[in-house]
Amino acid sequence: MMQDRDQPGRRWEEGLVLPHVLLLSFLFCCGCASPGPPRPPSLHIPEPVKDLSAERVGDHVVLRWTTPARTTDEMEITGPMTAEVCREAGARPLTPAARAVACASVRRAAVAPGASEVTDTLPAPLQTGPPILLTYRVQLYNAAGRSAGMSAAAFAAGGGTPARVEDLRATASERGALIEWRAGLTGADAIDLLRTDLSAPPAVAKKAQAPAAKPANKAKGKGKFAPAPKPAPDGGPDRRPELVHLHAADSVRGGTSETAGAIDVTATMGHTFTYVAERVRSVTVGGHTLLVDSEPSSAATVMMQDTFPPKPPTGLATVAGFTRSDGAGEAVPYIDLSWEPNGEADLAGYLVYRQLARPNGDPQGPLARLTPLPIPAPAYRDVAVRPGQRYSYHVTAVDGSGNESAPSAKAHETVRNP
Repeated sequence: MMQDRDQPGRRWEEGLVLPHVLLLSFLFCCGCASPGPPRPPSLHIPEPVKDLSAERVGDHVVLRWTTPARTTDEMEITGPMTAEVCREAGARPLTPAARAVACASVRRAAVAPGASEVTDTLPAPLQTGPPILLTYRVQLYNAAGRSAGMSAAAFAAGGGTPARVEDLRATASERGALIEWRAGLTGADAIDLLRTDLSAPPAVAKKAQAPAAKPANKAKGKGKFAPAPKPAPDGGPDRRPELVHLHAADSVRGGTSETAGAIDVTATMGHTFTYVAERVRSVTVGGHTLLVDSEPSSAATVMMQDTFPPKPPTGLATVAGFTRSDGAGEAVPYIDLSWEPNGEADLAGYLVYRQLARPNGDPQGPLARLTPLPIPAPAYRDVAVRPGQRYSYHVTAVDGSGNESAPSAKAHETVRNP
């Protein structure tokens, strides 16, 4: 009987516990859901290089590219990487397999993600003679020696190079930095001038392409790269040169030699610039139009100090007259001066000078400056004059650096009695 009385209580307890058990079982099963098929471990193989370029300068070829930061399975690269550069000379083999055999390794270097550069010094037979097609490719290896394959090809021209630019020099002129060098038998060769602003803070270089002076130097039409910065010898900031657009200057003849030159009108006053010149030749070989640069010239440095005065003002004219005072109503004499405005961009203003003169115009007495500071407008009224006295005037122009021009032509004026 006791057993029968307890039966309903046990049924009630079992009914309370069972839902909790089912809920825990459901949560446990959901937490252990299958994540899908397991991924294989990464082989850490770097992605292939995609932007290889080649630039011929003197007896070497500079190879540049961007080393990828991720692997072929989209993971971040860890561990060291090695770049192997190979070169083939002459006509390219027809099949990929034959090209792989023909591309002989010329350099191996440790690299890291980001901008990378390797220089291939050409063997003597490839430094002289007629142009020959050089084909480069680069392959990246991980620490285990695995690679995703070679990059696309980049092309350069072997053979002879243009003559080096000699006697480069730079001087400050009113129009800008005047760059001159000894002219040679350049034929169709162009001149590249690479400028480094030593006064400006370090910045990413812009190696702009001068119009009509530099055709595309890669098969895909890519422009010429700026060289990687070199550490400053004094531990200061690194700077990159930039290829500047220059305006041709008149050739200067001295004796039997001829000096060619150009003017850098963008050279800022107050800055110091260093210039290096390269002679550039365009060649077509193997169906590719390529550039061949000479060895860089010696450097020429110029400090752009503005020591060049403005031009003298012109058209100075005077008009004498009287005006009525608001006070006593007396006639007050004056002489008005006016002249043509100067066109200099850095003009600060004008200075006005006066000197007593004899009736025939000869000076009489000391020269006095009427304007303590430069005045901006090309006009001035002199009210400190006496009727019957002859005066001689001239004006000068002053620029922002304090350089004063030569005096204008003189103008004479006398206030006649009313």
